[in-house]
Amino acid sequence: MVFEPLVGELFRSGFLMQAASAQGDFITPTVVSAAEADYERNLANTVELFALLGTDPTYGTQNIALFNKWLAKHADLALEAANHLQPIWSQPRVKVTTFADALSQAKNRIKGIARELGLNVPANLAS
Repeated sequence: MVFEPLVGELFRSGFLMQAASAQGDFITPTVVSAAEADYERNLANTVELFALLGTDPTYGTQNIALFNKWLAKHADLALEAANHLQPIWSQPRVKVTTFADALSQAKNRIKGIARELGLNVPANLAS
């Protein structure tokens, strides 16, 4: 829920897909799109599980508190990892997107997931 959008999707969609096409590589986007389809399916299943656990009549409140704790902890770690990807954005000669734009899109993805589940968006992802 956190690592994949902030690091995996950022690298895959924000960098590989963009850089490959700009360099005339049309095979990489084809292969990567299969990974993205897997991710979307797994994300839908994960969100459904978290929603089920978060609305449990007995433990829902405790589960939401735990999910918020996990989100805050892992958002810090994933954001640090994501920021370490920034130098690769300067390597391609043809730049399709900026790191700031790709990171912003990744943060928005997590914010959307958190809102869908009724979780608190960590402050470091709010900006």
